[in-house]
Amino acid sequence: MALIFNRFGVMSMTIYLFHTWVMGGGKAILTYISFGENILEFILSSLFIIGTGLIIPIWLYRWVWVKNKFTSRIFK
Repeated sequence: MALIFNRFGVMSMTIYLFHTWVMGGGKAILTYISFGENILEFILSSLFIIGTGLIIPIWLYRWVWVKNKFTSRIFK
């Protein structure tokens, strides 16, 4: 369990910096395409936005920042 928190600790700066961009974009897209405003749609869209706000910054850290020499020095 400590290993999981250690990995998130290493990625925390990337998650902190980029989650707002990802969540804002996801909210804008889902607001644009939403058809009705019921509770189920709200819950599903909220879970999707929160999930992408974590998953995409983690993906950026693993596949973009670490593999580039310049950004690997900044984000480590």
